[in-house]
Amino acid sequence: MKPKRRINSLVNYLSIRLFIGFLLFIQSVASAQNFHLLVFADTDDPGLSAPNLMNISYLTEMANEVCQATGLKNRMVVYRGKDFLASRFDQVMTTFKPEPDDVVFFYFMGHGWNNSETEEPMLLFKTQGQSPGAANSRNLKVVFEQLRQKGNRLTLAFGESCNSAINDRSRAKPGTGRAMNVSEIKTEQLKNLFLKSRAAIVLHTCKRGQKSNSSEDGGWFFMSFYEQYKGFVAKSYKQQPAEWEPLLVASTRATMEYAREQGASQDPVFRVFAAGSGQSVAASTPTPQPAPPTKLEKTPSPARTQLPTSPAQTLVVNAPETKEVTPEGAGNGEFGNTCVINRVAYKTLESHLAYLKSFRDRVMKMENSAAAEEFRKFYSSDRQEFFRQAPQKLNVTKLASTEVKWFTDTCAETAELLDETAYYLDDPQFRNNVQSKLAIPIDNLSSTVIRLQDLLRRCKE
Repeated sequence: MKPKRRINSLVNYLSIRLFIGFLLFIQSVASAQNFHLLVFADTDDPGLSAPNLMNISYLTEMANEVCQATGLKNRMVVYRGKDFLASRFDQVMTTFKPEPDDVVFFYFMGHGWNNSETEEPMLLFKTQGQSPGAANSRNLKVVFEQLRQKGNRLTLAFGESCNSAINDRSRAKPGTGRAMNVSEIKTEQLKNLFLKSRAAIVLHTCKRGQKSNSSEDGGWFFMSFYEQYKGFVAKSYKQQPAEWEPLLVASTRATMEYAREQGASQDPVFRVFAAGSGQSVAASTPTPQPAPPTKLEKTPSPARTQLPTSPAQTLVVNAPETKEVTPEGAGNGEFGNTCVINRVAYKTLESHLAYLKSFRDRVMKMENSAAAEEFRKFYSSDRQEFFRQAPQKLNVTKLASTEVKWFTDTCAETAELLDETAYYLDDPQFRNNVQSKLAIPIDNLSSTVIRLQDLLRRCKE
């Protein structure tokens, strides 16, 4: 072959190889998957700033580690300070459009409360001078559904916040000096979690009625989760492959055990769904065996199933929550659809009734100022809202019109008399006013509970 022809052939060959390489590069860019880590963190509150900044630093480390090992593009964004607003969150949710193969990890860390309507907490954003309430809060369950509807492959929505009354504002405790796992990472384990998983998971770091605790070196849940995560993706991890459900079971169990060591109770709850499906495939609040003597359950527990973890230990996990399937027409009739009653709000109403009965029985044995202060704490803004909107929270507005009228009238009278009781908080005769003013609300609430019990019984018939 002549030299000139040989050179032309070589040029053609190299051109083809470069062209193929360019096509492969374009294809890889087009099919690249993203790791969206959306962090909303309250770093201005003096009680939460230190642990939340520690959480953010570890999450940053985690994002870099995951993306380096898996090839996912790092799309981590932290919304804090002036961006830690409900309006900013709404804007992000409106414009956020992940690709089908993307990973989305939403992590909220801040104050929270329970609105007595769902088991999931209301995530409290910066108030901007407003009173804390629904206007500057977003329910974790709603946030999760918004994210899941984006249609991406893997969705994680974690809410690290309190899940009790709105006036419970927990503060970080002194540092604990917990040592983090520093085992060598196994790339394949990270790929199992972030590249091969298809699921949608929602998690709140404590159950309804509890506080989510933190120390200066991080949130109790997050530190437990990150420590377990490090173990699951380590080269020394024996079980293959690493999966989300066992990781979260271990993380929730570690949180509960650590809280107990600190003299507290904190039971994280998570629920796993199939990607793009409304079907819950797992829901759990693990409890180490044997159960601690301080763990009280005043309400019937969900059905339970046992998952073996080792020959020496069995982990008790709540079975998936499912809607009751009733025969056609069940719960309907002269009372309307009795199966729509919100059981969470019903249990909340029962607990409020128990408190008011106890308070009225004790009030005359208390100092007037002490009695006023106790009632002031009980009748906080969230409880005022509960009594004023009880028919909506109980979801009894979908019953028959006669039932709706009874609940509306009874609840309105109850709220009015409780407001009148609160009006006398600074009166020297507050205790005497409590004795008279609380009689009718307690009778009304007792009647409401009895009526709800009857309606729920009819739902099952």
